Amino acid sequence: MFTHMKLGTKIATGFGLLILIACLLGGLAVFNMKSVQGRSTMLATEYVPEVEVANNVERNSLLTMYSVRGYGLSFDEKYLTDGRKYLAEVKKHLENAGKLAETSAHLTVLKSTVADCVKNVQEYESLLEETVIDVAKIGETRKGLDHGAAQYMQACQAFLAHQNQAADEELRAGAEAAKHRRINNSRFYWGLTT
Repeated sequence: MFTHMKLGTKIATGFGLLILIACLLGGLAVFNMKSVQGRSTMLATEYVPEVEVANNVERNSLLTMYSVRGYGLSFDEKYLTDGRKYLAEVKKHLENAGKLAETSAHLTVLKSTVADCVKNVQEYESLLEETVIDVAKIGETRKGLDHGAAQYMQACQAFLAHQNQAADEELRAGAEAAKHRRINNSRFYWGLTT
């Protein structure tokens, strides 16, 4: 078929085929680039922010638990203040995660997870408030015990002072002489006289 064509026609047909192949390859490249662009946009606007929000929630959750545990063990108000601050951060980041889940079509797991996390954070917050109430009760009980211990120590010191005074009075009254007579009599009885 190409054997009966003139040389100019063969060259023109070859260049035409090359241009057609280049256009097809260019169109395929544009199609692939559009597909990659959609995926990279989805990655940049949905998945990377999802990871960032999840990391913020996790970090602040761990800091909250650490601070609240410190408060529960030491009853130090500084730990409670830190715990409440980190808990507020957790709630803020969960709110951001909820907004991200609503605006993103591909983050279906995030939507259900955020709802569960919000419920768990509310429960944790109510348990924290119960802990604060219990710590206050423990503090009141400790004050009562400290007052009772102070009264007990005062009574013990008064008793000791009375006993010391009575012992001094006995010594002054001649109890020492009677004690020496008893010791000498017991030595005589047991054959220990010197």
